[in-house]
Amino acid sequence: MKKRKILLFLLALGMSCTLFAASCGTVVDGSSDSSSAVSESASEKDSSSPSSSGNASSETSDSSGSSSEQSSSESSDSSSDSSVDSSSEEKGMLDGYKIVNGGYREATKASVISSSANALAVKKEGEFVYGSLQATVKLSGARADNGIVFALTDGGANTYWENGVSYYFFFVSLSGTAYLGKVSNGWTVCGVKTLANYDPSGTYRLKVTRDDTTIYCYVDGELYLSYTDANPLWGKGYGMRAGASGVEFSDVLCESEEAYTPEAAAEYRAISGSLVRAAGDMAKTKEATLALHNTARLENGTFTISIMPSSSSDNGVIFGADDEADSYYRFYLSTSRYAVLSKVSGGTETMLQRGVLSAGYTPSGSHRLTVVREEGKISCYFDFTDAERICYASYTDAEPLTGARIGIKAGGAGTLYSAPEISAGTQTRSAETLLFGHSYMEMWTDYKTDFPEYSSIDNIGIGGSVASHWEDMIDQVTSYAPKLGIYMIGINDISGGVAAEKIADSAERMLTEVKRQLPDFKVVLVSVNHCPSRKAYTEQIARTNLLFRNLAASYDWIYYAETEYLFCSDKTDPTSSQKSYFTDDLHPTKAAYGMIAESIRSAAAGENQPEKDPTIDAEKLASARAAALRGLDAYSETALRAAEWKQARALYEDAKQKIEACGTLLQIENLDLSEELDALKKIKNNARYVTEHLLSASDRFSLSAEGWTKTESGGIRMSGFGYALDATAVYRDTEVTFRLDAPTGAVAVGGVFLRTSLSGNTGLNGYLINYVTDLNYLQVYYFQNCYNTNGSAITLQYIGGWVYPGSVTGTLFHAGISGSTLYLTTQEDYEKYGFSSAIIVDLTYNGTYEVYPSGFVGGITWTENVGFDLTLETVADEKVKSLASGWTQKDLTAALNAGASASFVPETPYTVNDDGSISMPADQWWLLDRPMNDAVLEFKVNKASESNIDLSGVLLRATQTENTGLDAYLVNIQTANNFVQVFRYSNWFASNHSAGTFVYLGGIVCSDLGKTAEGTTLRLSIEGGVLKIWWADEYAANPAGAGCLAVDLTAGGTLPLLESGSFGLSNNCAAPATLNIGYYAVPDAEASKEPSSGDSLPSAGETADVKRLRAE
Repeated sequence: MKKRKILLFLLALGMSCTLFAASCGTVVDGSSDSSSAVSESASEKDSSSPSSSGNASSETSDSSGSSSEQSSSESSDSSSDSSVDSSSEEKGMLDGYKIVNGGYREATKASVISSSANALAVKKEGEFVYGSLQATVKLSGARADNGIVFALTDGGANTYWENGVSYYFFFVSLSGTAYLGKVSNGWTVCGVKTLANYDPSGTYRLKVTRDDTTIYCYVDGELYLSYTDANPLWGKGYGMRAGASGVEFSDVLCESEEAYTPEAAAEYRAISGSLVRAAGDMAKTKEATLALHNTARLENGTFTISIMPSSSSDNGVIFGADDEADSYYRFYLSTSRYAVLSKVSGGTETMLQRGVLSAGYTPSGSHRLTVVREEGKISCYFDFTDAERICYASYTDAEPLTGARIGIKAGGAGTLYSAPEISAGTQTRSAETLLFGHSYMEMWTDYKTDFPEYSSIDNIGIGGSVASHWEDMIDQVTSYAPKLGIYMIGINDISGGVAAEKIADSAERMLTEVKRQLPDFKVVLVSVNHCPSRKAYTEQIARTNLLFRNLAASYDWIYYAETEYLFCSDKTDPTSSQKSYFTDDLHPTKAAYGMIAESIRSAAAGENQPEKDPTIDAEKLASARAAALRGLDAYSETALRAAEWKQARALYEDAKQKIEACGTLLQIENLDLSEELDALKKIKNNARYVTEHLLSASDRFSLSAEGWTKTESGGIRMSGFGYALDATAVYRDTEVTFRLDAPTGAVAVGGVFLRTSLSGNTGLNGYLINYVTDLNYLQVYYFQNCYNTNGSAITLQYIGGWVYPGSVTGTLFHAGISGSTLYLTTQEDYEKYGFSSAIIVDLTYNGTYEVYPSGFVGGITWTENVGFDLTLETVADEKVKSLASGWTQKDLTAALNAGASASFVPETPYTVNDDGSISMPADQWWLLDRPMNDAVLEFKVNKASESNIDLSGVLLRATQTENTGLDAYLVNIQTANNFVQVFRYSNWFASNHSAGTFVYLGGIVCSDLGKTAEGTTLRLSIEGGVLKIWWADEYAANPAGAGCLAVDLTAGGTLPLLESGSFGLSNNCAAPATLNIGYYAVPDAEASKEPSSGDSLPSAGETADVKRLRAE
């Protein structure tokens, strides 16, 4: 029996998006291109580049990237040219090399030793193209990067290190890994794999072999890495590189061939693609390949194969296949870093189970895949290391495939396969005690020694994992049938910004499901400990542990192991964790693991267990109410238009009252809102309007979106290269829920636009939430003038994102944009936790860009031959500026092109130029035949001849009188005196010459402010009785603080206010002009975002001090 209840504490992987923060494992990131990339933190993987501090030419190393791997194949032709660096009576080994950085000295006639750090020597004569290159390297005892270079191109330079040259470098790293890097305009990681029994003073035989596509890297005769480079280096130079003094090189052997002729891998029959012999007895794919083994079969038994996957595709094995591979099971390692079991039948592939791969996993390393099949039960294992085998699938198929063929399936070139091993046994792994969780578990190599009391014990820890990953692994955990689990999770979640509540909820769901499947199961939940590298997260750690304690106290089979302050010198100071307990400020030392083991042992005995905290239940009730209310957001006033809100309001309020009346968690769980929700779902929300407008040529700005169609479920089927923006409304702080479904291929560019508008070159300015479906990325990009039609300069910058731990396809996401911040989460998590667990993106990109304050909502597809369904479930904004009864540039252009006008000289129409500007002939005006009352717009006017213009600009609230005169406000550009002026027309330009008035209301002497009226974009806002004018660039940079001129349209109450009318253009002077319209909207709440009167420039007539602002 448990003496006191213990709160389970989860240590989990942190994902950061924002292309992305380092964690105990995988980081959420995306790159600035459409495919993005995931980076790995040094805490979980050797991601340091070779260390270097200088060279003979005073260059500094640029190898600041992370590590990568490659491997090499044996030369297939024994008659190839070979050379051995050996001694002679006259010359030693060193004589054949040119030292280009640092220094070397001869040790013997057959060996050389580096005499300085950062020493690089290259062979004077001799080439390495195909074949093999090898050398014996005796390390000096100093931790440094030492090995061989090849594929070198140096342009004849005499001194260099990494700048201005290119080569591959295969070496034993300072961290004890076999490491392949690429030097070419920086450092590229090709492959990394931990060396067994690394000795910093040891001797290693390094060897690389190369064929037409792949590099293979061996240490002491064992193939460690293989690498297929999309942009390979083909230089012919080679040499040796030492990061430390005292490193000895000997027995350098180069067996090089000028040509390579592959041999077919005859043991396979390719259904598609092809395989060749490589690296001895291995088979290598030459391209994307599906192939069946000619003789091997698996009905019931075990199938094992070694694989070195290509890093750029999904690669694995198939089994249970029929003779033509029309149906089969597939176990593979995905580009999104999961081990996946799927089933192909009837032309459809269905994922059955999956689990996240370790943050330390490198695709180019060698790994073993094992499949155990017994009737319909399938167990799949992945060997991360020789000592660590993890179950990644435990699945029973109710309709099992009857085929027995096995084979391989690779998504691209360069994947290596060993000969398959088949046995009749169907034994699967089991353990009475099972360790699982993040990297602390994965790296606990002495766990059997630390827990001698458990004779049946296994460890399936996965570095970089987070709590949600283990919810994917429930069946895999239960397949071991443990009686006692030891679970560490949470640290990666915390550093990735996941809320403590979400971590604890995920742990509870996972553990209670394991308990349901295994009634005798008990578990020790280990708390999150403080450590030097996570001092910024002390509050989150404390909150997570508080919830873990309460979780353990809520179940008599969950025990809590207290380690929060285990490594702190001051048990009241979370920042006092001692470095001596950690290998890298994050991961425990051997001694620290022993201390954790003692805490676990005490907890498993039921000692020092926490009591239930009653305040937590009250917090949970409040959170549950808030979550239920967030579930109504799609039907709230901000998500509906006025008419629909009138229909929905009573239903919404009824549902809200029912939620607020719940006094217990059980009441909320049992609350039935089906009647209200069913009725609310029938009411058209704003998202449906936006969808309609994106499909309507008259309501959108678009490029090549003519083929888009509406799906049966209410989404948009998008394909090709095109975009569309809903031109009927402008949004500021917006929340959108959206989903991508049914892609016909890998989507690289496609998603949702927020705050996006058209630039003067018809390019796009705004923000894109972009999908990369094959890697499960959501990326956020800053757009400036992108997709313009005149080839002008653009800015396209990745500013943040999310490596989503599930499939982005089919997931309903929730994005919120507020001020300078964008929040990104799933709708499910939004309802539970709001934005407390969201990915946060800084729209300024750390102050690099000004924030776009508002714009349109839209969508884009820009991936060749790939289509998908994009569904907008909700589009909500408290400050939406509806254009439904107003006008847009599209209306204006269409009307002008159609000749629709009320022109004073109709026989000389205004025209739209190719660049979007409007030509305005002399002596006429023009009105758009649509009402416009309050409005926001931007415009600029230029002369179209050498002559000045003096009555040229835009008309606001304009109407024609009975005498065909004009009642209107004119914002005028006067170039002779450099004025911006505001006038009030009354029956002006009447055709019968009846009386009219022309009253000046205010203006700006632009010269006094260092401005130019002509060609400068002005921003106008007319609302009620006030017209405001800003310089558009200043407003864009600082909307709240930009100065403006505020004009009283009633002239102090002396003139009646024109409350409504149309928009128009005016050029009532003797010279032609051109006018550009930019931003345009008819707001219902724009004034709430405008600067206060205290921020405004003084209006005309206020004091003598501001006379310089006036132009009369």
